[in-house]
Amino acid sequence: MNDVPLHRHLTDTTLGLLDQFRVVVVTGARQVGKSTLARAVLDDRPGSYHTLDRPDVADRALADPLGLVTENAAGLTVIDEIQLAPDLMRAVKLAVDRDERPGAFLLTGSSNLLRMRTVSETLAGLAAYVELGPLTLSERTRQPLPRTIDDAFAAGSAEEFLASLPVVDPGSAPGLRQAVTDAIIRGGMPGTLGMDAAVRRHWYSAYISTFVERDLWQLGRVDDVMAFRRLFAQCMLRTGGLLNRSDLAADSALDHRTLTRYLDLLEVGYQIRTLTPYAATMGKRLVKMPKILARDSGMATHIMRVSDWDEARDTGAAGALYESWMISQLLAIDGPGASASSAHFWRTSAGSEVDLLLERGTRLVGFEMKAGSTVRWADTRGLAAVRDSFGERFRMGVIAYLGDEPLILDDRICAVPAWSLLGL
Repeated sequence: MNDVPLHRHLTDTTLGLLDQFRVVVVTGARQVGKSTLARAVLDDRPGSYHTLDRPDVADRALADPLGLVTENAAGLTVIDEIQLAPDLMRAVKLAVDRDERPGAFLLTGSSNLLRMRTVSETLAGLAAYVELGPLTLSERTRQPLPRTIDDAFAAGSAEEFLASLPVVDPGSAPGLRQAVTDAIIRGGMPGTLGMDAAVRRHWYSAYISTFVERDLWQLGRVDDVMAFRRLFAQCMLRTGGLLNRSDLAADSALDHRTLTRYLDLLEVGYQIRTLTPYAATMGKRLVKMPKILARDSGMATHIMRVSDWDEARDTGAAGALYESWMISQLLAIDGPGASASSAHFWRTSAGSEVDLLLERGTRLVGFEMKAGSTVRWADTRGLAAVRDSFGERFRMGVIAYLGDEPLILDDRICAVPAWSLLGL
């Protein structure tokens, strides 16, 4: 295995934001690579590094917060895991109020600080917030950040969009398909790279225990740890599906109020993502329930006890896992750009649906995920319905599948192998 650390796409974004903002905050799940990213940023510019995982630094943050944040006034100050001392955000605000130079602080947190009830200072107007997710396929294979999303919004036709994608020899499709399905099963947590299935199972089991037993007290009260664990597992088993709170409450043996609070904790802790249905002024009734997605497909396969792609297909989980993974991948390569999209799914009472609908201004791009190697004409139904509903606002429809080559299905609808969309 290459000993050179994997380059995260968000590193370049963070460096650019530090040139514009006084504070940049990088959030994401525990063990997703925030500390490594912070140290990579320090390789580019001088500064100091403090992690609140160290008890002595945490004690100092509580005893002398202003002293900690001002000791390196001339360079970049990195404070890692700042959610462990939320009041430190006030000291950071005082420091940047006195000194308006950009690039003063890089803060990282393993929780969504904007939604934590213990965080009273959000640095509104002073900080740029970015999210680091699990490894993308392009990061794992040391490829540059794909421009797929930008190209889809900019292309005038399916033919033009396909011309913007990497040229891939169809003969390499079996190996690339294997790379995709392996990445789905393994997940994207950097610490699991190179682990075999048995060791990876132990890693994820320990991760769940750490999240439940150590991190939850920072996020909010959990009265019944076993019930919370049941809910965690049920969310992973439902990845890619609609979030039916009544069914989920019954299966998790929770009342609705507790269910809502625990779901919020899972989202604040970056274990799940909820995708809202796209709402627009139109005569069709859209469903109200959001879609629930596992942030890391490796956690979902761990809970499902799926160890390879054949097992995923045999158990009927392949489609949901592929959809969840692809949505996370596409949002990750969209997020670091200057024009990140708002993300939704689209479904009507008549049965038309699109797995991911991205919006920039008035423009829309849709993605359908198909975990198979062939595309049928019926697979275009959802994308065609969006096109017919929104007219010129609809820029491009893409079926992301596991087939060998790109296909033009309509003037603005095409099928593309997953690996091409993700920059291989």
